[in-house]
Amino acid sequence: MTKDLKHYLYVVFSKLSFDERREIIAYLKDMNLNSDTSFKDIIDEIREKRYSNGFFCPHCESKKVVRFSSYRSRQRYLCRSCKRTFTDLSKTALHYIHKKEKFFNAIKLMLKGCSLTETAQIVKVSIPTAFNWRHKILENLHNLEDCSLSGIVEA
Repeated sequence: MTKDLKHYLYVVFSKLSFDERREIIAYLKDMNLNSDTSFKDIIDEIREKRYSNGFFCPHCESKKVVRFSSYRSRQRYLCRSCKRTFTDLSKTALHYIHKKEKFFNAIKLMLKGCSLTETAQIVKVSIPTAFNWRHKILENLHNLEDCSLSGIVEA
């Protein structure tokens, strides 16, 4: 941040009332301005956990995988068994999400209990996008749970 911008922000901030300042600080904490660093950390963590036992194809689970160009600054891979290409985010909740930082903010808001309309307004996406993201999140949470029943089940 430049010195001029800091000074400008200080002048503007000092003209606000105490309640307005507190509201802005709470908003900035909620939106997590350092989302780029945490976002990259989360992507790295997903990659490490998913491929901790070696790299494999998410489609056929074969280990015959080679590097195969890149797409949108992500490394692509080719499976020699099924001949399909994929990235490290294929078959995850982040696959086909173009604004991943906003997606992570939507997850935070969902966990806080915000409505779809509130989430869409805060994250600055359309309501159908917020709806699709929420269902993507819920689908992946459902996949984490073990849905098998054990013991005596009565109707």
